[in-house]
Amino acid sequence: MNAFTDELHQDFVRVLEELDGRQVRAAVITGNGPYFQAGGDMSRFLEIESVEDAKAFVEMAQGFMDRIAALTFPTIAAVNGYALGGGLEIALACDVRIASRKATLGLPESGTGSSPGPAGRSASPAS
Repeated sequence: MNAFTDELHQDFVRVLEELDGRQVRAAVITGNGPYFQAGGDMSRFLEIESVEDAKAFVEMAQGFMDRIAALTFPTIAAVNGYALGGGLEIALACDVRIASRKATLGLPESGTGSSPGPAGRSASPAS
């Protein structure tokens, strides 16, 4: 489901670092199969045991979205399926979003009383 795991995050950051400083005209972010990106790995949330853990997780996720938003070249989200929660937030962090007719966009966390994640903030957080 292309869930946002620590491994996916590390791979994504590695690719962004490889692109940084190169003459990139644009980057297209897309997913495999019926999922663009299904959001956070729910089992990862069970590992949060303290306020400090929660803060570190939110800062990691916010930093990731900020990094996409601050890239010096255009980013295009090619949404080819489900873009849920963090998946939609990744698409929102991109400069352009293109969705197929089969795309489904949503913030399912709002149905559980949770607040959507970090993509609602700007790329340069206020002090």
